[in-house]
Amino acid sequence: MRAGERLVVAVEGWGRLGALATELAAAISTAHDAGLSHLCLQPEHVLRTAHGQMKIAGLAVDAAARGLGETDPRRAAERDVHGIGAVLYAALTARWPGEEVTALPPAPLNDDAACHPRQVRAGVPHDLDELTCRALDLPGNRKGGLSGPRELARELEAGHGGTTRLPAVGRDHRPDRRVGPAPVAPAPEAERGVDGDDRRRSRAVVLAWGAAAGVLGVA
Repeated sequence: MRAGERLVVAVEGWGRLGALATELAAAISTAHDAGLSHLCLQPEHVLRTAHGQMKIAGLAVDAAARGLGETDPRRAAERDVHGIGAVLYAALTARWPGEEVTALPPAPLNDDAACHPRQVRAGVPHDLDELTCRALDLPGNRKGGLSGPRELARELEAGHGGTTRLPAVGRDHRPDRRVGPAPVAPAPEAERGVDGDDRRRSRAVVLAWGAAAGVLGVA
Protein backbone atom coordinates (compact mmCIF):
# COMPACT_ATOMS: atom_id res chain seq x y z
CA MET A 1 0.00 0.00 0.00
CA ARG A 2 1.36 3.41 -0.98
CA ALA A 3 1.18 6.61 1.02
CA GLY A 4 -2.31 8.05 1.00
CA GLU A 5 -4.04 4.74 0.26
CA ARG A 6 -6.27 2.95 2.74
CA LEU A 7 -8.27 -0.24 2.93
CA VAL A 8 -11.98 -0.09 2.20
CA VAL A 9 -12.74 -1.31 5.73
CA ALA A 10 -11.79 2.21 6.87
CA VAL A 11 -14.69 3.77 4.94
CA GLU A 12 -17.22 5.49 7.17
CA GLY A 13 -20.97 5.52 6.68
CA TRP A 14 -23.40 2.99 5.26
CA GLY A 15 -24.11 5.12 2.20
CA ARG A 16 -20.42 5.35 1.36
CA LEU A 17 -20.08 1.59 1.70
CA GLY A 18 -22.96 1.07 -0.71
CA ALA A 19 -21.40 3.48 -3.20
CA LEU A 20 -18.02 1.78 -2.83
CA ALA A 21 -19.51 -1.68 -3.42
CA THR A 22 -21.28 -0.38 -6.52
CA GLU A 23 -18.02 1.06 -7.85
CA LEU A 24 -16.15 -2.17 -7.13
CA ALA A 25 -18.78 -4.33 -8.83
CA ALA A 26 -18.83 -2.03 -11.87
CA ALA A 27 -15.02 -2.07 -12.11
CA ILE A 28 -14.84 -5.88 -12.00
CA SER A 29 -17.64 -6.08 -14.59
CA THR A 30 -15.62 -3.83 -16.91
CA ALA A 31 -12.59 -6.08 -16.40
CA HIS A 32 -14.68 -9.12 -17.31
CA ASP A 33 -15.75 -7.38 -20.53
CA ALA A 34 -12.04 -7.11 -21.36
CA GLY A 35 -11.51 -10.80 -20.60
CA LEU A 36 -9.86 -10.23 -17.20
CA SER A 37 -10.85 -11.68 -13.82
CA HIS A 38 -9.50 -11.30 -10.32
CA LEU A 39 -10.59 -14.60 -8.76
CA CYS A 40 -9.09 -13.94 -5.33
CA LEU A 41 -10.40 -10.61 -4.07
CA GLN A 42 -9.49 -9.74 -0.48
CA PRO A 43 -9.60 -6.48 1.51
CA GLU A 44 -5.90 -5.95 0.82
CA HIS A 45 -6.68 -5.74 -2.92
CA VAL A 46 -9.24 -2.91 -2.70
CA LEU A 47 -7.83 0.48 -1.78
CA ARG A 48 -8.88 4.12 -1.75
CA THR A 49 -6.35 6.71 -2.93
CA ALA A 50 -5.87 10.10 -1.31
CA HIS A 51 -7.93 11.59 -4.17
CA GLY A 52 -10.91 9.30 -3.47
CA GLN A 53 -10.32 6.95 -6.40
CA MET A 54 -10.65 3.19 -6.06
CA LYS A 55 -7.66 1.02 -6.82
CA ILE A 56 -7.91 -2.75 -7.35
CA ALA A 57 -4.60 -4.52 -6.91
CA GLY A 58 -3.66 -7.94 -8.26
CA LEU A 59 -6.15 -8.08 -11.15
CA ALA A 60 -5.36 -11.18 -13.26
CA VAL A 61 -2.01 -11.45 -11.49
CA ASP A 62 -2.48 -12.80 -7.97
CA ALA A 63 -4.75 -15.59 -9.15
CA ALA A 64 -2.18 -16.71 -11.71
CA ALA A 65 0.53 -16.64 -9.06
CA ARG A 66 -1.61 -18.91 -6.89
CA GLY A 67 -2.55 -21.23 -9.73
CA LEU A 68 -6.20 -20.15 -9.63
CA GLY A 69 -6.74 -19.55 -13.33
CA GLU A 70 -10.33 -19.94 -14.60
CA THR A 71 -11.22 -20.15 -18.29
CA ASP A 72 -14.99 -20.56 -17.89
CA PRO A 73 -16.51 -17.02 -17.89
CA ARG A 74 -19.51 -18.14 -15.84
CA ARG A 75 -17.34 -19.66 -13.14
CA ALA A 76 -15.07 -16.59 -13.14
CA ALA A 77 -18.11 -14.33 -12.68
CA GLU A 78 -19.34 -16.45 -9.76
CA ARG A 79 -15.94 -16.38 -8.06
CA ASP A 80 -15.54 -12.64 -8.47
CA VAL A 81 -19.05 -11.79 -7.22
CA HIS A 82 -18.25 -13.99 -4.22
CA GLY A 83 -15.03 -12.02 -3.74
CA ILE A 84 -16.88 -8.70 -3.91
CA GLY A 85 -19.38 -9.99 -1.37
CA ALA A 86 -16.53 -11.03 0.92
CA VAL A 87 -14.91 -7.58 0.69
CA LEU A 88 -18.26 -5.91 1.39
CA TYR A 89 -18.79 -8.26 4.35
CA ALA A 90 -15.37 -7.22 5.68
CA ALA A 91 -16.19 -3.52 5.23
CA LEU A 92 -19.50 -3.93 7.07
CA THR A 93 -18.27 -6.06 9.97
CA ALA A 94 -14.43 -5.88 10.07
CA ARG A 95 -14.49 -9.69 9.85
CA TRP A 96 -13.41 -11.93 6.98
CA PRO A 97 -15.90 -14.59 5.76
CA GLY A 98 -13.47 -16.46 3.52
CA GLU A 99 -11.06 -19.28 4.19
CA GLU A 100 -7.99 -17.28 3.16
CA VAL A 101 -5.80 -15.72 5.85
CA THR A 102 -6.12 -11.93 5.98
CA ALA A 103 -5.34 -9.16 8.43
CA LEU A 104 -8.92 -9.36 9.71
CA PRO A 105 -10.22 -11.89 12.24
CA PRO A 106 -12.46 -14.61 10.78
CA ALA A 107 -16.22 -14.18 10.71
CA PRO A 108 -18.24 -16.16 13.27
CA LEU A 109 -19.88 -19.28 11.88
CA ASN A 110 -23.37 -20.67 12.01
CA ASP A 111 -23.58 -24.30 10.84
CA ASP A 112 -20.23 -24.04 9.01
CA ALA A 113 -21.31 -20.85 7.16
CA ALA A 114 -20.49 -17.25 8.00
CA CYS A 115 -23.13 -15.45 10.05
CA HIS A 116 -25.06 -12.73 8.25
CA PRO A 117 -23.54 -9.24 8.65
CA ARG A 118 -26.50 -8.06 10.77
CA GLN A 119 -25.81 -10.94 13.16
CA VAL A 120 -22.23 -9.71 13.58
CA ARG A 121 -22.73 -5.95 13.76
CA ALA A 122 -25.84 -4.12 14.86
CA GLY A 123 -27.22 -1.46 12.55
CA VAL A 124 -26.15 -2.92 9.20
CA PRO A 125 -28.83 -1.83 6.67
CA HIS A 126 -31.16 -4.57 5.48
CA ASP A 127 -30.37 -4.01 1.79
CA LEU A 128 -26.60 -4.26 2.21
CA ASP A 129 -27.00 -7.29 4.47
CA GLU A 130 -29.22 -9.00 1.88
CA LEU A 131 -26.95 -8.28 -1.10
CA THR A 132 -23.86 -9.38 0.82
CA CYS A 133 -25.54 -12.66 1.71
CA ARG A 134 -26.63 -13.14 -1.91
CA ALA A 135 -23.15 -12.40 -3.25
CA LEU A 136 -21.69 -14.94 -0.82
CA ASP A 137 -24.66 -17.30 -1.36
CA LEU A 138 -25.04 -17.71 2.39
CA PRO A 139 -27.80 -19.96 3.71
CA GLY A 140 -30.96 -18.15 4.73
CA ASN A 141 -30.99 -15.46 2.03
CA ARG A 142 -34.46 -15.36 0.49
CA LYS A 143 -33.64 -14.39 -3.10
CA GLY A 144 -30.82 -16.80 -3.94
CA GLY A 145 -27.31 -16.09 -5.18
CA LEU A 146 -26.08 -13.63 -7.81
CA SER A 147 -24.74 -14.63 -11.21
CA GLY A 148 -21.87 -12.17 -11.32
CA PRO A 149 -20.53 -8.65 -10.62
CA ARG A 150 -22.81 -7.03 -13.20
CA GLU A 151 -25.97 -8.30 -11.52
CA LEU A 152 -24.65 -7.15 -8.16
CA ALA A 153 -23.90 -3.69 -9.59
CA ARG A 154 -27.46 -3.45 -10.95
CA GLU A 155 -28.94 -4.45 -7.60
CA LEU A 156 -26.82 -1.90 -5.75
CA GLU A 157 -27.67 0.87 -8.20
CA ALA A 158 -31.37 0.12 -7.71
CA GLY A 159 -31.08 1.51 -4.19
CA HIS A 160 -33.06 -1.15 -2.26
CA GLY A 161 -34.69 1.11 0.31
CA GLY A 162 -32.42 4.10 -0.15
CA THR A 163 -29.64 3.27 2.30
CA THR A 164 -27.08 3.03 -0.50
CA ARG A 165 -28.10 6.31 -2.14
CA LEU A 166 -26.14 9.46 -1.38
CA PRO A 167 -28.06 12.71 -0.65
CA ALA A 168 -28.93 14.83 -3.67
CA VAL A 169 -26.64 17.81 -4.16
CA GLY A 170 -27.93 21.03 -5.69
CA ARG A 171 -26.13 23.56 -7.86
CA ASP A 172 -24.62 25.23 -4.82
CA HIS A 173 -23.09 21.86 -3.80
CA ARG A 174 -25.16 21.67 -0.64
CA PRO A 175 -27.65 18.91 0.21
CA ASP A 176 -31.18 19.72 -0.85
CA ARG A 177 -33.17 20.86 2.17
CA ARG A 178 -36.90 21.36 2.43
CA VAL A 179 -38.13 24.67 3.80
CA GLY A 180 -39.86 24.29 7.13
CA PRO A 181 -42.08 26.71 9.06
CA ALA A 182 -40.51 30.06 9.89
CA PRO A 183 -39.15 30.27 13.43
CA VAL A 184 -41.28 32.16 15.91
CA ALA A 185 -39.49 35.19 17.33
CA PRO A 186 -39.26 35.18 21.13
CA ALA A 187 -41.42 37.64 23.03
CA PRO A 188 -39.70 40.73 24.42
CA GLU A 189 -38.20 40.18 27.80
CA ALA A 190 -40.76 42.43 29.47
CA GLU A 191 -43.60 40.25 28.15
CA ARG A 192 -42.09 36.81 28.86
CA GLY A 193 -44.19 34.86 31.34
CA VAL A 194 -47.08 37.35 31.15
CA ASP A 195 -50.35 36.25 29.58
CA GLY A 196 -52.96 38.42 27.85
CA ASP A 197 -55.18 38.86 30.90
CA ASP A 198 -52.25 40.09 32.99
CA ARG A 199 -51.31 42.63 30.31
CA ARG A 200 -54.92 43.89 30.11
CA ARG A 201 -55.08 44.29 33.89
CA SER A 202 -51.79 46.19 33.86
CA ARG A 203 -53.09 48.64 31.23
CA ALA A 204 -56.29 49.17 33.27
CA VAL A 205 -54.28 50.01 36.41
CA VAL A 206 -52.17 52.54 34.47
CA LEU A 207 -55.29 54.24 33.07
CA ALA A 208 -56.85 54.36 36.56
CA TRP A 209 -53.78 56.03 38.03
CA GLY A 210 -53.77 58.47 35.14
CA ALA A 211 -57.39 59.43 35.76
CA ALA A 212 -56.72 59.84 39.50
CA ALA A 213 -53.76 62.11 38.78
CA GLY A 214 -55.98 64.24 36.50
CA VAL A 215 -58.64 64.68 39.22
CA LEU A 216 -56.00 65.71 41.76
CA GLY A 217 -54.61 68.25 39.33
CA VAL A 218 -58.00 69.87 38.83
CA ALA A 219 -58.56 70.02 42.57
